[in-house]
Amino acid sequence: MTDLARKLQRVYVLLDDGERRALTTQQVTTTQYAMLRTLADGPPEGLPVSRLAERMLCTRGNISRVVVRLENAGLVRTGSHGEDQRLVLVRLTDQGHTALRRAREAVAAADRRRFAGLDTDELRTLSILVDRLTTTLAADLDR
Repeated sequence: MTDLARKLQRVYVLLDDGERRALTTQQVTTTQYAMLRTLADGPPEGLPVSRLAERMLCTRGNISRVVVRLENAGLVRTGSHGEDQRLVLVRLTDQGHTALRRAREAVAAADRRRFAGLDTDELRTLSILVDRLTTTLAADLDR
């Protein structure tokens, strides 16, 4: 592993831990938060479990376990697809939208604090470079 990859990995660990800490008051895990965000970004009728797994880079089994926990908490609802009864769609409930809004606020407050050491230009440059790296890494997954 290159020095840069190690540094990026360390940044990921620190960001993940900070997000986890910010979410402790919201009663959702980082994985649950990621799923709520993914569902909110999807169509209003919801997303199939397979699409959730694809977007979150997880196995269907892992996604199914998270869905069950979120459904038990009243944050998501599952149902059959109208045209294909074999497809299970997952969508946010009103309670899920509220939980996501609160979680986003908690994470945003933590991010403002954690990124306070960088000025606006540095943040903009970093964002551009991370976007380029993300595009490159995602393209490499398709090889």
